[in-house]
Amino acid sequence: MGEPEHFIENHLVLPVRESESPRRADGGGASGTPGEFPVFGEQALREFENSPLPRRIFDLETLKYLAVNDAMVKLYGYSREEFLGLTVLDTCHPEDHAAFRAALIEQSHYLRHRLPRRHLKKSGEIILVELVSQDILFDGRRARLTLVMDITARVRMQELLRQRQQEFESLADNLPDLVARFDRSHRFVYVNSAVEKLLAVPRHAMIGKTQKELGMPEALVAKFARSLDEAIETAKPHMLEFDIERPEGKRLFEAYHIPERDTGARIATVLCVAHDITERQQAELQLRESRERLAWVLNATGVGLWLNPLPLSKLNWDDRTREIFSLPAGVEPTIELFWERLHPEDREPTRLAVEAALRDRTLYAIEHRVVNPATGAIRWIRSAGKALYDAQGVAIRFDGINFDISERKQAEAERLEGAVRQRDALVREVHHRIKNSLQGVAGLLRQKITRNPGIAAEIEETIGQLQSVALVYGLQETRPDGLLSLVTIMDAICSSAEGLIGGRVERAFERKSRRPACVAGQEAVSVAFALNELVFNALKHQPAEAGEKRARVTLRESLHEAEICITNRGRLPKGFDFAEGRAVGSGLGLVRTLLAAPGGSIAFNGGRNQVEVVLKLRPPLLAERQDPVAR
Repeated sequence: MGEPEHFIENHLVLPVRESESPRRADGGGASGTPGEFPVFGEQALREFENSPLPRRIFDLETLKYLAVNDAMVKLYGYSREEFLGLTVLDTCHPEDHAAFRAALIEQSHYLRHRLPRRHLKKSGEIILVELVSQDILFDGRRARLTLVMDITARVRMQELLRQRQQEFESLADNLPDLVARFDRSHRFVYVNSAVEKLLAVPRHAMIGKTQKELGMPEALVAKFARSLDEAIETAKPHMLEFDIERPEGKRLFEAYHIPERDTGARIATVLCVAHDITERQQAELQLRESRERLAWVLNATGVGLWLNPLPLSKLNWDDRTREIFSLPAGVEPTIELFWERLHPEDREPTRLAVEAALRDRTLYAIEHRVVNPATGAIRWIRSAGKALYDAQGVAIRFDGINFDISERKQAEAERLEGAVRQRDALVREVHHRIKNSLQGVAGLLRQKITRNPGIAAEIEETIGQLQSVALVYGLQETRPDGLLSLVTIMDAICSSAEGLIGGRVERAFERKSRRPACVAGQEAVSVAFALNELVFNALKHQPAEAGEKRARVTLRESLHEAEICITNRGRLPKGFDFAEGRAVGSGLGLVRTLLAAPGGSIAFNGGRNQVEVVLKLRPPLLAERQDPVAR
């Protein structure tokens, strides 16, 4: 069965036959006389041929086609010659022949048949048509002029619309949401089963009535009326919330009014879809209360909260975190601003901690400093957080908290400073006692010289060594950080040698760096002992004919190296080789041992009546950090 048969059999087109002009009073029929038919003249024939709508003329007795226009030829696919060899029954569906013959005897000046007829095109395709007929006299024959209107597409569209309406109603009836349709006068045009159930009113009793006529509360009626009118006037959807009292309690709904247009683009109806949001509102209320409690706890503890979507770009900070980072009102936090606020020394460690937490799915925990750009004030912050992942294992959020630990850090710094002060005081006391003990030993050794002049030289050498060590401990009493500048050590050693041996030591100083070269406390004794031995030897081992004993000590400092050059009159002992340890004596042997560690080297150069010793110091004998205030 084709589409047209389906439409007819299922009564999808209203089977109404309507006469649109008065019938003849005397009820003329097919057997009437020729005078009863209007003559189809030349002007009518021209209009017939030029009509854009399909027209035909057929003989009422033989039913043969007498004339067709171009529109008829185009619609049915026959040529004019082919039409003139056919009867109207040839283009009428066989099942409609009886209906055609029944209508054939109903003669009138003008008759419109709205009952659709099934006609056959040359191709065999079935089309649905409506016919408007008039009986005429054509070339002396009783004939019928028919205007043929192809309504196949219209009926197909009506069927499609009917199917869509059925689909809509089937879908709407199975929705838990309320679905209703209102006309421009606010009358119900459609309601689904959810509306019927909620209002406890049968569906048929609501159709064609307004909410007011159904006895709904006036406030609800007024609210709906305003929303419906706005949707109609603006041609835009409108949202409203309303509540309805039920035996189990009040239910809250969120509704959308959606304007619908007719074929003329006029707003004809408004579709209403309402969703029950009672549980959602209760959940939102509970969530709001929970957030308020959390905010109170965070505020009471001074904790800041951050909830950041990934990838990190725009950040979400609470008020406490904004305050910690000195963020003005109206400025939105970003990852770039976060890095700017961090202390420069803490940016790289923090970046690595964030990357590790996201990569390894571990807890992010770090302490870093935040700098106020306006005042330069620094806050210490402890930050902790963790990434959240979706079902596919992709990190989607990075959330956590901040603690301001500035007071704790300040207390720790004060405790550390106190401990350092206490330690320094203890170290100074120990150094003072060691220095006094060494000086006491030196005094006892001097008494030995008077009683044993034969060993005076050996005792004086020992006294010099003790004094060099005592000198270092004496200097460290005044330096809480334990750093001693080379120029200070050199000057003290030279003065001690002059006092103990006699003679004069010239000092020279050249510095190519802004900060003085320093020796850490644990290395100062070794350096001072070695320098003392070299300066003492330079003054002591000079020829008798040289007169006054003289030596020259030059200190040259660069960025990572210090060089001390000691020159005096005299010659190196026969067979002397410091590098190999030959003929060096006990004192230089000890120096060779002390400076064998990395960072120190000594070179001896013997020329004509002159000896030059070059002592070079580098880290770790030199301190890595050079103290700008060391003396």
